[in-house]
Amino acid sequence: MPDDLDLLRDNKLEEYCRKQCLKICYYVKQTKKLEILQMNCEFSKDDTGNIWFTFADKIHFRRMKRNAAGELLQMYVNMQQN
Repeated sequence: MPDDLDLLRDNKLEEYCRKQCLKICYYVKQTKKLEILQMNCEFSKDDTGNIWFTFADKIHFRRMKRNAAGELLQMYVNMQQN
């Protein structure tokens, strides 16, 4: 997956926001041991061009099994390599 700055420079805002959602899911999985299955996220772009995560709702999740902790990490690493 391309770098954040590359996505912003190429004006691929939807892909940039999707990547930020994946980062949020990864963080929640690592810290709370919850796997987010689905969520609606809202992003806003301000007058200076900065994109802000502003809201999430309809979050569906499940508790992780102990051996599933590394699966999302592996997925994230694979995305970084592509």
